[in-house]
Amino acid sequence: MRPLISAFLALTPVAFAQYVLEDDYLAGGFASHWNFFTDDDPTNGYVDYVDEATAVSSGLLSTLVNGSVFLGVDSTNPGTGRGRPSVRIESKKNYNNGGLFIIDLAHMPGGQCGSWPAYWLIGPGGADTGEVDMIEAINTDTTNLMSVKTGRECTISQQVMTGTLETTDCNVNTGGVVGCSIDSASPFTYGGGFNSLDGGVYATEWVAEGVTIWYFQRSAIPADITAGTPDPSLWGVPLAKFLTSCNLNENLINQQLIMNIDFCGDYAGNPFYWDNDPTCKSQADTCNDFVQNNPSAFEQTYWLINSLRPTTRTNHDYKPTPRADDDYKPTPRTNHDYEPTPRTNHDYEPTPRADDDY
Repeated sequence: MRPLISAFLALTPVAFAQYVLEDDYLAGGFASHWNFFTDDDPTNGYVDYVDEATAVSSGLLSTLVNGSVFLGVDSTNPGTGRGRPSVRIESKKNYNNGGLFIIDLAHMPGGQCGSWPAYWLIGPGGADTGEVDMIEAINTDTTNLMSVKTGRECTISQQVMTGTLETTDCNVNTGGVVGCSIDSASPFTYGGGFNSLDGGVYATEWVAEGVTIWYFQRSAIPADITAGTPDPSLWGVPLAKFLTSCNLNENLINQQLIMNIDFCGDYAGNPFYWDNDPTCKSQADTCNDFVQNNPSAFEQTYWLINSLRPTTRTNHDYKPTPRADDDYKPTPRTNHDYEPTPRTNHDYEPTPRADDDY
């Protein structure tokens, strides 16, 4: 039987080489760390986000005997009303001034027509107060599209990484809702390919100078992560490196962690993507029709979380300078008129989340 990182972390001190433990989301009851979002989906998805009690009673949220947490969707009944029952959880805690977010997943959703799963950070004003999409894709995508979004001028450029640079303008007010984005390029980083290897670890380091994301297959998780003393300086070439021209600590404000599984909506259900996905289009004329009438298609659409432990840097040698526009008040975007932008790898053309008006 494979060991879980969480089992090792539970036995180690909370002081890390460069980081100190801030939160353990599987300690003290997983649900106690989150708010359950139950409003209508801000991205117009065919989804019914349910509360904690409903999620537990209907089997969408449960804790396994090994301590892992299952977070899934209804894969039994036809969709009704607002759409297919699912869960969207938002951390009660807000994060500022960076950190290291390490998640060990035994399984992730992905690869199913109509699905739009995401693991991400976002501020209270949508992308105008910053957003980092760490895991996100739609429909039959086989790779992960990571992105950073800001409300002010901010760009990235090509860096040493295994992912493929897609877009370079992070400012949603000039570059559109795409933000700056990097495709993982490997089918083992997302969905079925990720799950075929018994999952793995995503580690996201946010510092003032940028965001760096690593992915480690189960068989190649660094010893320092397993030991509970993560040191990103030892991890080698990352999956994605967003070295930004702006100070991200001033652009990522009051960030909440979010995990959700959406359906259709402004991204997966956009005709630009649905109509150009031959697998999905051949099964239903629209995304909503497919998701409503094919519950069994979503039996593998779930997160299985072994551990999630954000940490904080101990060496705060970087001091961001005060902003010149201290009276700046971000306002939520309304972006339902956006035009999707094709990606550079033309055999696969998704665009990042369109929920900047959340």
